[in-house]
Amino acid sequence: PLEFDTIHSVYNTSVVVKDNKYGIYIDSTMVVPCIFRNITLPTNYNPKYILVFDEKWRIYDIKNQNLKNCKKS
Repeated sequence: PLEFDTIHSVYNTSVVVKDNKYGIYIDSTMVVPCIFRNITLPTNYNPKYILVFDEKWRIYDIKNQNLKNCKKS
């Protein structure tokens, strides 16, 4: 079985934390492994996860189920 330090559930999505690294589950499928050092939960105003990996921002788009690289401003 998978073991995590913390699980935060929002809608059908769960943010999981293992060894201070964050990942994402949608329903029962891991869509982003626990490799990110920070994550923001989706809100009504921003229905996307914003993940930080080292100095690069990556956005996980829940609707389209993809992870995009973005420039940090």
